[in-house]
Amino acid sequence: GIPVVLKISRTTEMTCATEIILPKHTINSNLPLNQTVEIKIGTLKKDEIRFGCGMNMMESGQIHVQ
Repeated sequence: GIPVVLKISRTTEMTCATEIILPKHTINSNLPLNQTVEIKIGTLKKDEIRFGCGMNMMESGQIHVQ
């Protein structure tokens, strides 16, 4: 019952992950270099959330909600 907020920091320019996409939650957020971005996902149920970069090259990330 607690809203989830992800805090993400991109610390390198040597990556295609300059944005993050969470398709199931229709979230697409830019990740500026060396800045923390807060992504509000809302209240979650037990599930698996997949995420990836904006170019769909890194699409195997998973967040497990238990």
